[in-house]
Amino acid sequence: MSNIVQFKAKEEVLTKPTTEKDVIAMYGLQIDEKPIEADAGIEYLVDTFAKNRAEMEKLKILESELRDRICAYMGKHDSLIDGKGQKLVQWTYRKAPELFDRAAFKSAYPELEKRFTKTGEATRAFSVLVKVV
Repeated sequence: MSNIVQFKAKEEVLTKPTTEKDVIAMYGLQIDEKPIEADAGIEYLVDTFAKNRAEMEKLKILESELRDRICAYMGKHDSLIDGKGQKLVQWTYRKAPELFDRAAFKSAYPELEKRFTKTGEATRAFSVLVKVV
């Protein structure tokens, strides 16, 4: 009697995505317009995400206020040092950016602007709608 090994056709294993990039890679722009109900764990994550976002906004405001006060203290000086002479903060010169005025170009050369305009790919955007009160 001979040994016969039978192979089943390999079934495709569908795994759940674990990151935003995974979701986009797996589903692309496919949208199921029927909402999915959040379980308690996901509601907690959304709430935590919203609270974190609100805290980050507060920290951005604080950072801006601190930066303004330090800059005001420095005035025209290019750097700030501590009592030991160690540099704490410095101004760095940056060349002015050269920007392309697309609206003016389009107005002056509409056909040329149209000819050299490329359309990118549509994407999905993630938005948390919960506001922290």
